[in-house]
This record gives sequence, structure tokens and C-alpha cells, in this order.
Amino acid sequence: DANADADVVAARAAASGGYAQALLLSTLEALAVRSACTTAATKEKSKKSKKADTADDDVTDSFWDVPLVVRAVRDAEAGPARDASLSLLAALAKADPKGVMRAALEVSAALTHSASDLSSSEDASSRRALEQALGAVVPAWIAGGLGMDAACDRVIDALPDAPQHRRASLCVAFLRATETVSTEGSAGTGKNPGLPVVLASLLSHTKSLELAAELASAKLAAKSKKRAQKAGGALLAATNEQIEMEKQRAVEGATVWVGDLVATLLAREAATNAVDALVRVSKLATTETGRLEWLVAETAAKHLSSRAFVAAARREAVAAAAAHPEDEQAAEEAADLIALELQRGYAALAENALVMIRAATADAEDSSKDAKLASRVERGGRRVLGALDGLLAPGAYLNAIAPLLEHTDPRVRRKALRLVAHRLRAAAAASVARGAAAKSKSRKARSRARAMKHRQASRQKGANSAPMDLGEDDDDDVLEEELVDEVEAATRLAPVLASLAVAIGASAQSATRAAALGALEAAAVRFSDASSSSVDTRMTQEIRKAQLAFAPSLLKTVPAMVRCLSEHEKSRAVVAAAANALAAVMTSLGPRCVPVLPEAVPALFAASRKAANTLVSVAHEKSSDETTVATTRDETETGAVLVACLRAVNALMAKMGGFLSPHLADVLALLLSPSLCGGGGVGGGGVGGDTTTGDGAMKSATTTAAEHAAALREALPRATPPRLLLAPLGDAMRLALGDEASGESQSRVSFTAAAAALRMAAVSVSVTDTPVAHRDALIAMLLRALDVRRDHPREFDATAIDAVEKEACDAFVRVASTLTESAFAPTLQRFTEWAKARADDPHASTARLSALFRVASALADALRGVFAPLATPILDLAASALDPAFDPASAASLENGTSAKKRKKEKKQETVSAKDDAVVVAELDAWRMKARALGALRRIVSHENGDLLDTARFNQLHPLVTRCLTAEPPKGVSLQKIPFDISDLAENDELVPGGVGHEASQCIAQLIASAPDDTLWKPAHRGVLLATRDPAPRARRVALAALLETTNKLQEEYLVLLPEAIPFLSELFEDPDENVEAAARTLTATLAELSGEDLKSLMAGGGE
Repeated sequence: DANADADVVAARAAASGGYAQALLLSTLEALAVRSACTTAATKEKSKKSKKADTADDDVTDSFWDVPLVVRAVRDAEAGPARDASLSLLAALAKADPKGVMRAALEVSAALTHSASDLSSSEDASSRRALEQALGAVVPAWIAGGLGMDAACDRVIDALPDAPQHRRASLCVAFLRATETVSTEGSAGTGKNPGLPVVLASLLSHTKSLELAAELASAKLAAKSKKRAQKAGGALLAATNEQIEMEKQRAVEGATVWVGDLVATLLAREAATNAVDALVRVSKLATTETGRLEWLVAETAAKHLSSRAFVAAARREAVAAAAAHPEDEQAAEEAADLIALELQRGYAALAENALVMIRAATADAEDSSKDAKLASRVERGGRRVLGALDGLLAPGAYLNAIAPLLEHTDPRVRRKALRLVAHRLRAAAAASVARGAAAKSKSRKARSRARAMKHRQASRQKGANSAPMDLGEDDDDDVLEEELVDEVEAATRLAPVLASLAVAIGASAQSATRAAALGALEAAAVRFSDASSSSVDTRMTQEIRKAQLAFAPSLLKTVPAMVRCLSEHEKSRAVVAAAANALAAVMTSLGPRCVPVLPEAVPALFAASRKAANTLVSVAHEKSSDETTVATTRDETETGAVLVACLRAVNALMAKMGGFLSPHLADVLALLLSPSLCGGGGVGGGGVGGDTTTGDGAMKSATTTAAEHAAALREALPRATPPRLLLAPLGDAMRLALGDEASGESQSRVSFTAAAAALRMAAVSVSVTDTPVAHRDALIAMLLRALDVRRDHPREFDATAIDAVEKEACDAFVRVASTLTESAFAPTLQRFTEWAKARADDPHASTARLSALFRVASALADALRGVFAPLATPILDLAASALDPAFDPASAASLENGTSAKKRKKEKKQETVSAKDDAVVVAELDAWRMKARALGALRRIVSHENGDLLDTARFNQLHPLVTRCLTAEPPKGVSLQKIPFDISDLAENDELVPGGVGHEASQCIAQLIASAPDDTLWKPAHRGVLLATRDPAPRARRVALAALLETTNKLQEEYLVLLPEAIPFLSELFEDPDENVEAAARTLTATLAELSGEDLKSLMAGGGE
């Protein structure tokens, strides 16, 4: 009880003592306030007497004991006594500023102690007293000559020890105290000079905070390590790892609050004040290169990219306009003034960022400087520029970047060039996006929106409220002004970019030149129709005006592009960039480029030819298994050049197609280059086959170039009249087929190029009406292509020959589909005469007839009944081709100087040895011709209407076709020599689609089904049945396939022929060949199903 009473007495004594201290200090505060007022009045009266003023100051200085008051602030207990002491200190700062200044260190220590006292940190009265004292002391320090920087440092020094939630309020109190302070550069601007000082001081303290945290963590680590060393083993290793993690975490956490505090201080300011502070602190940082530069750049980039800043800028503009509710023009000018001030601030920040980048680049090359820190500073400058990209108007941004283009360091120039190109492309994309947004709004929706805005505006005007934005007109006006500034900036940049593109000397690096050309390309795209929208008509008109204004400057840069396209240019990247830039210029300017075409187009095609030839060489190296890293790099770079050149050609064709005719030969030489047609060289296909890069995920540059060329080959015939295109196209096709023997033309030999030329010719005549003269030229071109099997380069294999022949066949059908019957009949007659022209040459006759039958089959499939009445000559030639008297092997031996007798003797002696190559080719060609003749005959007969196939014709054809059922394929042919389109030579392959056996079985069935009289069925059917007794199992299988096909076509009508067939089928049930027996049983099952009777008993009795 005695102890409790003692505690109560002590508490009462402390409370009474604290109350007495507070009362005393409050009395002194009142005296200090009165003294401050008296001193101010005395100074006002004695302004003219310096002596009196000095004497008065001396009296004032000697009246107050500032150190005693500071001691009271430091020693007073938390509560009313300390609050009263802080209030007294605030009053003394006004009454005796020089005394407070002389005791600046003691005052600073006392304030720091009060700020860090956790017992009073949650007391609102204590916080208010501390902030009041700080607000009074800081002006006294500054007025006394301490300076704003030193005063700010004293406040910032107290922040690490202060609670986290008190730090922002202390900084705000300092900023309030500096609002009335006038410094150089801030007078009359309304800006707080303390904000940039606080920001710089906070960021400067990060290093000391990190060092202090590192030192503290080192001390703790030393103690932990000692304890772990005693334990040793695994505990020591784990402790060391934990120490390092704790050390890193402590260093990182020591400065996190600084960044948060800086962001908070910037967020509470208006947008213009924040930008002004960032400009000032960035200028201050550029004079102290190093860590502060990097931190300032990161802070600026983060703040400018935040949504809070964008919202603050919008609020400030709205508030400025709302300050003039009665004057709409004044409100608009006020909002524009805010925007102009922000733009100036952005430009200043961009300039400071460029200075940072320059300095960082220089420091990176200096071995005595910290390269890592220089890299951080450069990265920070780039981040600021990136943040300003979306804020700064395009013209101002380009003007801010322009000085960097003249920097001595090529890396800085390249970075600036990329920034210029990026900004121009972003502006173009923004214009397109704006048009797309306008297009997405329906007309009714826009009308409703405008009506609603007008109603709201009328109500607000009636209520004398702030004017409201009525629509998009104001935005359009701003965009028009920005577009004018952008054109002016781009006009000034154009000659600089052109000079960088053609720079020579040691400083002229290829990457820099390519970047300059890329910037020119971006400028051409920006001021072109690609940046406009047909929906946003107003902005489209403005962009076209800008295009006209920029056109002269852009046109003057074309010689620089042409120079970069010259054959003396070694860098492929520069050539590709120049071609891309030229394509963009042609797209942008269109016919205005005509004056430069005589110089630009030849250079363009020269560069493309060089790249195409290089690509062919690369393909040869790859095909010879000599692929290296250099080869792959050459292919990639050359493919990029070709893609760029093809884009330029496409732009030339799209915008100035009428000026392309003098250069059609060059265009076709490029588009039909083997490297761009899927053929890597003579006769083969190599380059186009690689469709992916090394990882298999992306297409190679070569494949991309080939795709561009294919698109151009499709578009060129539609844009160029046949009278201009067919002649050079025929010349190009003949070069691809090796008709020219010169060494230069030998590199142009390629079956893919010939096939592509044929496709282009077909498209050309199918989309427009072609005069007879030009149609004849086309037919001559097709006949030459169809003659490729007889006359082709030795490098062409069977695949190449078949590809050219197929494309010629398709082209012929496409052309025939566009002709009238009166025009088609002479064409077909010319074709048949061409096929018969070399009847005395067996090899030529076989090749041409084979091509004729292939075309006839395609025509029959495409034209059907229209073609059949005109096909009488085709039937005659098919009958001749199926005649057994046609002996290509004998003809080939005569052609080789060997008599028929000698050939017969060789055939007898030849068992396993391979045949002569000429004989093999002749036999295979004859076999192919026979199959195609049967196919053409079957298709024609299937579509005839009864006028073509009369009794005489039927009796002429069916013996020839039934004889083909038992035809034997060429023997003794090695697998390597069998063409891919002949796949029925092997045993059991006789019914492969397209082969002689398959076509013969189909053809005889079609003949029987199309016979003009069913009395003609029996002789044809009899011929098929006799073929089932052929000694060769192959022939029996083909004959059974013919019977099955006949049954399928005639259905129940075949039953009249069934009695004759039963004896033959009964024999086949016991055939030694299992496949023959199986086919016979299948046919019998089909017949039984048709007849509805069990045919087994008849089969057992041999049909009796």
C-alpha cells in the first residue's frame, strides 16, 4: 500500500510539474509572439536608418536565450510540455531568427529528437506542434544564410529515425515553409522551390542509407557468425547463406521508403509543378554525374508513366478552364496554357535525358569510370525518353531528339535514329487507330452523342456554369496543330537523315546508315495514305496536306537511297533498308516520284539481281553439304534484301503501273529467278524448300522473299495488259527452259521458273480480252512448254519435265475456257497439227502425242460435252497411238544406228543386264503415251452425246483397247530409271490409277457403256473375255477388272452377256494365281447379286 501511495504521489507530482512547465512555456511563447510583432513594427519604422536597425537587431539578439529553449525542447517530456516548448521555438524563430540561425545545429538536433520520439508520434497535437515549429524554423534558417539545400538536408537527416507515417508530413511541412521563399529561377512562377531540393536530397541520401544498412547488417552478421563458428558444420554454412540474404534484404529495404516518399510528394503536386520539379532536379543531377542521375531518371520515368500523373494533368487543365465560367475563349486559352507548359517541361526533360545519355556513353568508354553505373544512367535516360514518347507531341519530340543525331558516338546516333523512327511509326499507328475508332461508331450513335452534348451544354450555359467540350472539333484542332509542327520537324530532319545514310569514313557504320534509312522509311509511312482513314475525312485531308508539304523534302532524299542501292555497297543491311525506304517513298508520293524513277528503278533491279544470284550460290553450297555459319548468315541477309526489293517493286506496280512497262524484262527476271520460284538452280528446287529457320518455328528470310515474289507473280498479270506482258514473259520462259546457250542465261534455267511463267501467262489472258495476235503468241509459248519432254535441258529430271508439262496443260485449259467455239476450234487444230508435225521422229512424236493426250484429258474434264464434238482428231491420233505397229523400241534402235535384226538378237541375249538408255526412255515414253491415250479416249467417250462414237468408230477402237488389256510393260528397267509418273511396271501394280492396265479396263467399260447399239457389246465383251485366258497373270487381273467395271456401268443390262462369261469365270476359279482367283470370286458375287441367282451350280457345270 505504501508503494502504491508513493506511485500515485509521484504521478500527481509529474502531472503538476508537466502542467507547470507547459504553463510557463506558453507564457514565454506569448511574450515571444509579442516581441516578434514589436520587432517587425520597429523595423518598418527604421528602414531609412541602417544604424537604428542594427542597434535594434542587437537588442533583439541579446534578449532571448535560444539554447535554453532548445534544451527545453529536447528534455521536456512528451505531452503538453514538449508541445509548448515546440510552440515557443516556433515563436522564437519569428522573434529572433538570427538567434535560431546561430543555434541551427542544436535546433536541428532537437527537432530530430522530437520527430523520432515514438511516444509522441501518434499524438496529433504533438505532430501539429512539430510541423508548426519546422514551418517557422526553416524560413529563419534560409533567411539567416543557411541556404535551402542545407536546411533541407537537416530535415531529411531526421527522416530515417522518424516513424514511416511521419516522414511524408515532415516533408510537406518543409515544403509549406518554403512556399513563400523566393529563389533564383522561381520568382514570379508560382512554383515551390523546395520541391526539387527535397527530391534531390532524398535521392542523394540513398547511398548513405544503403551504407548504414550494410554496416548495421555487418555488425549483426559478425555476431551470428561467431555463434555459428562455435557450433560449426552445417549450421555454419546455413548461417553464412542466411547472413548474405539478410544483408542483401537490409540494403534493398533501406531505401525502399525513399522511392515511395518521392512518389507521394510528386503525386500531391499539380502536374505542371511536378514536371517543373523533375526538370529542375534533372538539371541539378546532370551537373553531378553518377548515381543521382540514374535515380532521378528512374523517378521521372516512373512518375510520367503513372496513371496518377495523367489524371493530374487532366484535372489541372479542367480546373484552369473552370476558372473562367463566363468566358469560353479565356477558358480555352487557360487550358491551352497548361498544355503548353507541360509540353515545355516535357521538352526540357527530353533534353536532360539526352544529356544523360551522352555523358553515360562517354563514361562507359572511360576506364576510370564505373561502367555499370554508366550503363544504368544510359538506361534511365532511355526510360525517360520512352515515357515522354506518349506525352510529348510528335513535333516537339523530334526536335528534342534532333541534337543527338549529330553526336560523335555512333551508338548514341543509332539510338536517336531508332527513337525517331519509333515515334513516327507510333504517330502513324495512332492516326490509323483514331480512324478505326471513328469507323466503329455508327452514324446514329454519333448523332445521338452530339445531340446529347449540345443539350448538356445548353443547360450548363443557362446555369452559368463552366463551358463544356462539345465534341471532337477541339481535339481535331489540336491534332492539326501538332501535325503542322510534326511536318516542320520532319522537314528539318530529312536532310540530316539522308546525310547519315550516305556517310563515309571511319565513323560511318553500317548499322547507323541502316537506322537512318529506317527513319526515312518511317517518315514516308507517316505522311502517306497508310496513316489516314476513309472514315475520318477531316484528318485524312490534313494528312494529305502534310504529305504535300513534306513531299519535296522526302523526294530530295531519294538520291541517297539510290546511292545505298549501288553495286558498290558492301553492307546488305544498308541495301535492304534503302529498298524498304524507297518502297515507302513510292507508296507515299506515288506519281510524284516519276522524276527519280530513271535513276531509282535500274539501281533497284541491279540490287535485286545481285541478291538473287547470291541466293542461288548459297543454295548450291547448301546442296553440296558445305553449309556453314557464314552461309546461313548470307542466306538470311540476302533474303532480307530480296524481300525489301520486292516490296519496292510491288509499290512501283501498285502506284505507278503505267511506268513499269520499260522495266518488265527486269521485273520478270527478278520474279522468275530460280531462287524465288522454289528452284535453287538449274533444273532443281532447293531454296524454296526450306520453310523454317533452324529452330523450325519461323520461316526463313528466303522463304519470305519467295512468298513475296509469288504474290507479285499473281498480281502482275492482272495489272499489266497482255500486249505488254506476253512477249517478255515468253522470253523469260524460254530462258528457263534453256533455249539460250550463253553462260549468263544458264543460271536462269529452272523448271519452277518456267512453270511460274506459264501460270502468269494463263492469268494474263484469262482476266482480260486478248487480241488474236497476242493469243497466237501465247499458244506458241504453250506449245514450246508442252514440247519440254522432247527438248529440255539435261539437268531436268522426270519431276521437272512433268511439272512444266502440267503447268502448260493447265494454262491451255484456262485459256480454252475463255474462248468461244469459233476461236477454240482453230486453236485445237493448230495443237493437233503440232503433235503430228514430227511423225518421222519417233521420240518427238511419242513426246508430243503424250502431251496432246494429257491436254485432251484436261479439256474433257473441264469442258465436258462442249469439247467432245471437237475431239475427232484426238480420237484418230489415239487410235494411231494404240496401234501395235507403233514400235518405239525399234525406232530408238534405228535412231542409234542399230538395225532391227541386231536389236532382236540383243533382246534374246538380254536377260538380267540393263537396257540401253535410249531404248528404256523410248519404251517408257510409249508406255506413258499409251496410258494417256486411253485416259483421253475414256474421258471423251464419256462426255459425247452420240454423234462422235458411231459403229465404225466403235469397231475401230474396241480391238485396240482390248489389246491393251494384255499389254506387257517394259522389262529390265532399273528402279532408278523409272519416272515417278509411271508406277504400274512392277508385278501386282497393274491397276495403279493412271497406269495402262487401269486406264484400259476403265476405257473398254466406258466404250461398251457408250456404244451406239447394244449389239456392239458382244464383240467388245468377247475381247475382254479372251484376255482372261492370257498366259500372263497380270493380263488376267486387268481383264477381270475390266469385266467388273463393265458390270458396274451396265448393272442389270449386263445379264444379257452373263451366259458367255460363265465358262471363262469358272476357269478362273481354279487359276493358279491367288489374286486372279480372288478377283474372279469378287466378280461372281457381284453378278450373283445382280441376277438374284446362285451362280455356283452354273460355274460347276462350266456354264451348261
